[in-house]
Amino acid sequence: MSQERGTNAGGRLGVQQAVPRKVNDILDLLSFLGGYWPLFIFCIVLNICANLAYGPGVAYSLAVLTDSIIARDIALVWKAARLLVLMAVTMGSLAGLSHFLSSWTLEAVAVNIRRKVISRALRAPLSYWHTHKTGDTVSVLINDTEAAKQGLSMFHGLIGNIGLIVSCVVTLIAWGPATALALLAVAGINTYVGARFALPVRKASDEYQSETANTTSAAAELLTGMAVVKSLNAEGTALERVRRIICRLYDVGRRRGRLFGLQSGATGITSALSSSGVFLVTAFLTLRGRMTVGQAIGVMQLASLPISVFSSLGQSWAAIQQNLAASRRIMDAMNIPVELEAGHAVTEDERPPGDRDILLEFQSVAFGYEPEKPVLNGASFSVMEREKVALVGPSGCGKTSVLRLVQRFYEPWEGTIRFRGVDIFRMPLREIRARVGLLTQEPYIFPGTVRENIAMGNEEASLDQIIVAAKLANAHDFITALPEGYDTVLDERGGNLSGGQKQRICLARAFLKDADLLLLDEPTSAVDAESEALIRQSVDEYASRKGVLVVSHTEGVVAGAGTVLSLVDGKVVEKAPS
Repeated sequence: MSQERGTNAGGRLGVQQAVPRKVNDILDLLSFLGGYWPLFIFCIVLNICANLAYGPGVAYSLAVLTDSIIARDIALVWKAARLLVLMAVTMGSLAGLSHFLSSWTLEAVAVNIRRKVISRALRAPLSYWHTHKTGDTVSVLINDTEAAKQGLSMFHGLIGNIGLIVSCVVTLIAWGPATALALLAVAGINTYVGARFALPVRKASDEYQSETANTTSAAAELLTGMAVVKSLNAEGTALERVRRIICRLYDVGRRRGRLFGLQSGATGITSALSSSGVFLVTAFLTLRGRMTVGQAIGVMQLASLPISVFSSLGQSWAAIQQNLAASRRIMDAMNIPVELEAGHAVTEDERPPGDRDILLEFQSVAFGYEPEKPVLNGASFSVMEREKVALVGPSGCGKTSVLRLVQRFYEPWEGTIRFRGVDIFRMPLREIRARVGLLTQEPYIFPGTVRENIAMGNEEASLDQIIVAAKLANAHDFITALPEGYDTVLDERGGNLSGGQKQRICLARAFLKDADLLLLDEPTSAVDAESEALIRQSVDEYASRKGVLVVSHTEGVVAGAGTVLSLVDGKVVEKAPS
């Protein structure tokens, strides 16, 4: 099936070839801001202004205060004190506002990321999920999105710190170029030491995020199959398999922690030595009368800030590497292939002439999930209006594949599938699925009330319409017996309902859709005899008005079919009804 890839995929490839990978990763991270980038820039400006008050502002105030104390000038002391208070209030107010707005912005960005990823995942074809783990996408939604949000937050802080460094260096040059030169020299050493760890930390972070996704996926799969695990008394085996994955995550996390520890220790040592060097230069300049004692105090205050920032730059960059690894996975998730909405709505006048009572028609259809392994090989059959057709055959012969093809979950290798005479791949995807209903072998109950479950996909339906559909599915009586009737909240996966009750709610959902063709995949394989009889009665009534194609081994449901088809060796042949 033709798939829509991510927007401007070719353009992104060209960018990747034109700029280094790191730069492209940063651009990808910043692209998540979308329409919020002006507010994000405003937050950065606020943060820079707060750092100006905290750095040069406080340093100048301390210089004035120190010199006024030495001069015993009380008026100048009060002036310096007022200036210190003003700088403190300015710094606190601007920093608080910056962090509040940035937090709000990044939460909105995270919501947008999760909305886009889940939207893309829901539109992906089923073939995609046969080769990709759902747990990986869940990890992107939770872990990687949170990491990307943290990366943007660190980027916000990093730009603010760079502004602080620039302002401090400019002030130092004004007070004493020698101290500025000493600061730049030791700053280069600090940055080099921290940056040396960037690549190893990035690789370890990539591996850590990957193992985190594997752990999430394994845990989700284990909890999903909890009933089967317990029935097999396989808790120990399942626990051991997950434990091995968790241990791999632990090993990777320990290696990453060791790298962070080495980086922190190395930058801590160089930071302490750098501060000592700048302080000694300041002391010599003061002793020689090149600056006042107040200026010396201000220089020490100014120098301590950029030295601290320079020491953390390498760590910040290494940490951002981890967030960039998450952003790459998010970009991959946003480029998940999606089903193509093709064709246009077909009116009755556009339908080809011929037997208009033919609802569904397969013509020489070939299909398979793997190359050279066809499941269907030249399958041909038809379903008429107001007819119940049963499709039988051994397990694995391709019966369910027929139903998937009708709903355009897959595209046939060869042949044509027509609905009311029109090739379904010429019809819009939403139209064909609106005209075809599906009841799967395993009933799926959504979180929510009975009413919400029946109305899923048809939320505008009134309660009266829902009740009519429930009565057609022989579900109304047991629903009204529930504690809150149609407003009863169902447990996870319908745990407070029997298998037959869940299946009848799903059948009511299909009836409410009022589709032209109803597809049933082993609808009574997991229900009791009473529920089977009620479901057969409901299906037969529906078939008197619409078309029904049922796949089943159960004689009770197959019985009464106007046509019984047998699927053998990829071909469909008609057999006499029993």
